[in-house]
Amino acid sequence: MLKSIRAVLAGYALVAALVIVATLVASKVLPEPTTTYLVLNLSYSLVFAVIGGYVTARIAPHSPLIHAGALAAIFLFVSFAASLLSAAAETAAFIAQPSWYPFVVALLGAGGVVVGGFVYQQQTTRSK
Repeated sequence: MLKSIRAVLAGYALVAALVIVATLVASKVLPEPTTTYLVLNLSYSLVFAVIGGYVTARIAPHSPLIHAGALAAIFLFVSFAASLLSAAAETAAFIAQPSWYPFVVALLGAGGVVVGGFVYQQQTTRSK
């Protein structure tokens, strides 16, 4: 059980760290929230989610896709909770972005994680 929790937390931490660094770089290069900035942010968020799902599945002691699914569920929960809290607090970031953006980020993140887990599972199935 502890190894399963560690696998999911490792995937989450990896994605969070990559997204934070990329967002810091992107916000220095591009003004927020232009269409280019939003598309770039969605793109790297998706790529990093796939990587995080892959890593989670790779580290998982068993059932790699189940572990990736657990990470996807956490992403959905955290993303929607953060969106609701930002909306309630009317933060500057929430006001500046389009209303659809937080939901697309949540769905792309969760979907990307599952894709990463699926890719790992396909690779291990083929090698057997």
